[in-house]
Amino acid sequence: LMRDAVTAMTSINDEYREANRKLEARNAVLDRAASEDALTGVANRRAFTTHLQTALQLGEVSLVMFDLDHFKAVNDTHGHDIGDDVLSGVCRRVEEVLAEGELLARLGGEEFAVLVPLACEEAAKTRAEAIRAHLGGHPVACRGGVRLAVTGSFGGVTSNSGPEAMLKAADLAMYASKNAGRNRVTWWSL
Repeated sequence: LMRDAVTAMTSINDEYREANRKLEARNAVLDRAASEDALTGVANRRAFTTHLQTALQLGEVSLVMFDLDHFKAVNDTHGHDIGDDVLSGVCRRVEEVLAEGELLARLGGEEFAVLVPLACEEAAKTRAEAIRAHLGGHPVACRGGVRLAVTGSFGGVTSNSGPEAMLKAADLAMYASKNAGRNRVTWWSL
């Protein structure tokens, strides 16, 4: 009787461990889905804001936002599938030049942000310019052999203000770049 009870308990424990392993795997998938952009695989706005809040606890940080120039024309001319390829290709291109500790996120549509933690304003401007130059340096490869030149209008801010104030300031700087002719970096002060 005791041997049967031990065998049953062992079996139950094994089933419990397997169910727990499956639950942990499903939770990992859900965590990833909650923090990653589904199309590009980079951080989403929610995850970016969380990282920004955490970085601000350590002091001043820099936030760079950029928007792809004339992206609507890509979708209108080549279709949304090519537009999706461009968005994913832009992320891969930017990831190539990210420094240790920097975070790329897709905020929505064709708008992206890079968190540059603990960098002084001049260093962050240099980082933004390096990303801008690398992005526009070569066409993005898309399906069907299509290769498209892509540029972005960049705006940045260095501050220890809250996330919303920093996002708004970087957004204003980004639009100043667009209004000044696109494919450039503009910095905003808070």
